[in-house]
Amino acid sequence: MIHRETHIKKMLLITVSIIVAAIPLLFLSINFFICDNSEEVYEVTKASENLPIPTHPVESIPLSKIVHLRQLLSEKQFTQLNSELAGYQSLFEADQGSEQKVYTAYKTFFFTIPSYEDLFNQWIDAGPDKYQPYLAVAQYFYALGWESRGTKWAKDTSERQLQDMRHYLGVAEAHLKKSLEIKPNLMVAYHTLMGIYNATGNYAGEDWIITQTDCLFPCSYLMWSAALWAKQPRWGGSYSQMEDLAKQAEKYAKKNPRMSTLYGFIYYDQANYAQINEMPFKALELYDKALQYGGQWRFYYGRATVYNDELSLYDRALEDINKSIEFRPAEHRPHLMRSKINYNRSAYAESMNDVRRAEMITPGDSKIQEWKKNVSEKYRLIQ
Repeated sequence: MIHRETHIKKMLLITVSIIVAAIPLLFLSINFFICDNSEEVYEVTKASENLPIPTHPVESIPLSKIVHLRQLLSEKQFTQLNSELAGYQSLFEADQGSEQKVYTAYKTFFFTIPSYEDLFNQWIDAGPDKYQPYLAVAQYFYALGWESRGTKWAKDTSERQLQDMRHYLGVAEAHLKKSLEIKPNLMVAYHTLMGIYNATGNYAGEDWIITQTDCLFPCSYLMWSAALWAKQPRWGGSYSQMEDLAKQAEKYAKKNPRMSTLYGFIYYDQANYAQINEMPFKALELYDKALQYGGQWRFYYGRATVYNDELSLYDRALEDINKSIEFRPAEHRPHLMRSKINYNRSAYAESMNDVRRAEMITPGDSKIQEWKKNVSEKYRLIQ
């Protein structure tokens, strides 16, 4: 009996010890949960009921076509290059819903390889009355501007970096305006100008482009999404302004169902902040809300980064990043992220294939090159 009582006392002591030891962990869990859900969320209220919800990506151009267009430039086949780019512009003019093709065609030239600069000059010299080379060259200088600035917050960016950015963006702007003098209805030119005006704090220029969007490109999802991006709180705008723009664009949703996803950008931006503030579950909740308004490559990409970077749920991350690539196959960032996800899954061959695709889309990118070195070390071990 005495032995039994002693045994019971020991068991009670062990149980109490476990409970006491668990209290700090319980407190941390409760505290994390509270922190992860304490931020007030701006909720969309102006979206109409029964909006068309896009679930499939729009048609773009394949990676092989990107390589082909760049090859035409390298081989100085400027007449053929102008003709093919004009074809994509004609498709857009006939149907603004085909915008992804002309947009991707010109983003072929969004890279920072210095050896191409002479080719760009020769292209302009071969046809100074053609809009195509000016619009393409603008993408090159636009890329140089962003490379000069870097991706850090303004407070962590040097004045020299900002000066270099303004220089290159100024050169890009001059080429864009020249292209618009020749052909005034170039959506890609206005889209790039929106990015330049946002980067340089030209709010009047942004508002002018938004007005032009409603007049010239009312069914262009890319233009309306650029408008919402420019009015994010981080740039001095507000979620209320973003929602007003989404509502303004909503009247074109029957012609272009992708307009519905504009409301999702309001939750997407809040999800970004949740990630920055290390609130992964809040971020997932907000990305889920964004996706209720339709599939969009950024929404899937953002959610994949939470699963990969913060929760180590690599299979879920892979599923989302595959969707992101499905919606925007010619964007290098999802391919780079899938390379990192596959690396974490110890799928080094797949990781190398992904980083090569990212490099194919945006050659010379420093982040891609740096990551490729990491993957190469592991890839060599399995050869």
